[in-house]
Amino acid sequence: GTSGTVAVGGEAAGEIERADDIDWFAVRLEAGKTYTIELKGRPTRDGTLKDPYLDGVHDADGNRVGVSWNDDGGKGRNSLVTFTAEADGTYYVAASASGSGTGSYALSVTEDPDLAADTGTSGTVTVGGDAAGEIERADDSDWFKVSLEAGRSYRIDLKGKDTGDGTLEDPYLDGIYGADGNVIGATWNDDGGAGRNSLMTFTAGADGAYWVAAGASGSGTGTYTLSVEEIDAM
Repeated sequence: GTSGTVAVGGEAAGEIERADDIDWFAVRLEAGKTYTIELKGRPTRDGTLKDPYLDGVHDADGNRVGVSWNDDGGKGRNSLVTFTAEADGTYYVAASASGSGTGSYALSVTEDPDLAADTGTSGTVTVGGDAAGEIERADDSDWFKVSLEAGRSYRIDLKGKDTGDGTLEDPYLDGIYGADGNVIGATWNDDGGAGRNSLMTFTAGADGAYWVAAGASGSGTGTYTLSVEEIDAM
């Protein structure tokens, strides 16, 4: 009976006003599609709530669906869960706080595209920015297009669980590819960043588009964050 709603591709704001407060939001989902549901607060300046807690996704009858709760799966202490709808219809996302925390928050629901592992991918990342993604199966590889300038050096960082930038335990940078779709030299890396994150520096040989491939070591799955920064600008 909640009046709270959130649309796929949109965001809703709310407030946890007491220790036992839980806010439900209705959302329409489609069968077979996967969604990223993120509850954000103070860690990303999306509210004042220090430690948001996703208290699960519930079906039309109000029953929680599977293991759909999460704490700290997003950036910092934000919470994030990926959820695949089994049927078309209305679901309910429950927003709350860890412990006795109170404060404001933002709840977002986005449909997850399965990014292609070639130059036709819809994934993009900008220099100075970051992009989020998910490794959904053992052989998954997500490519991101980025525009680089000749002679400039860049820091490429694939981050996951060890730095609170996703749930992926061991991210793997699976190479940088040129406009022809071929991998460039020894441009892959594993564990070169903080913890088991992957990190490398790359100097572009020419102006234009490149593609960075994000993957996982072994058969790991989970969410991650990819960032590209110009080293000279740091």
